[in-house]
Amino acid sequence: MRKLILLGFLGLVLLFSGCDNQTTNGCSDSGLKLVDYNVYPLEKIYQGDIVAFAFWLENKGSSTAGNVKVDFFDTPGFDVTRLECQENPSGGKECNLGEILSEEGCLGEMRQVKTELRARGSGDNTVSFAVIYNYHGNSLLSFGIWEKNSKNQYGNKRIGSTYGPVKVEINPGFLMSRIVDDRKQTTTEWVEEGQRFTVNINVRESGNFGQSSSKTSISNFKVKLNYLEPIADGKCDFILSGEYLVPKESIEVPTKKPLKCDLKANDNIGQEWITGGIEVDYDYEYSFVKQQTFKINTE
Repeated sequence: MRKLILLGFLGLVLLFSGCDNQTTNGCSDSGLKLVDYNVYPLEKIYQGDIVAFAFWLENKGSSTAGNVKVDFFDTPGFDVTRLECQENPSGGKECNLGEILSEEGCLGEMRQVKTELRARGSGDNTVSFAVIYNYHGNSLLSFGIWEKNSKNQYGNKRIGSTYGPVKVEINPGFLMSRIVDDRKQTTTEWVEEGQRFTVNINVRESGNFGQSSSKTSISNFKVKLNYLEPIADGKCDFILSGEYLVPKESIEVPTKKPLKCDLKANDNIGQEWITGGIEVDYDYEYSFVKQQTFKINTE
């Protein structure tokens, strides 16, 4: 399968080349981040008192957060009396914020959430709320493909990833390499036309960012190949669907073992070298839980 990866692929190579764990212009893998989290009062709470939560959700990743919800799903010892989202008032325990946009430099939109709870229980009680939203991710690995038996083969791999709480890692271990500077320990990496190899792909969460727990559900997981194709008699955890490879089974996050596929660089590339690559595009629902414990006094 010969598939040219167009502007999106090239743009990501230019924008996100290098390591994916760096922070640039305020970007972060937190996705939606709790900002200015305030709870009051925290102490000397009595039955009948009102406890207030106020915080902002800021989009620090590189995708629009869609279908954003805040759900005070577990409030033992308290009744939710008021829940308000900025410009989107809501009743009950769940608040819908719609979309929170990402902007250039990851200086994304911010939305405020306020709630009031009235204490009715006694002793220690833990209030739990979840932040739930949809997000998009993209990861790529690009490299040079050289004519077989060419002299002075060389290349620099490019690794790129969007910012968000879920990462896809494409292991570049299959690339041929040569040390070009012993003192600096620098290498050059590439593949040859017709070369057969196995690619390993892992999916992981980028970090818990202080929440009590998190949950991820992956969808629309698609792999594009550029000047590569699956080996007909090889092993692969993906199947061909139109222009893409899609997983045969649902994906757990984190993956317990890598998703594997035997691939081959195209034969007879028709020139000295070309740029090949692997790009993974995916959507996911992500949620995290924040908890706050109070002691309610009876007198």
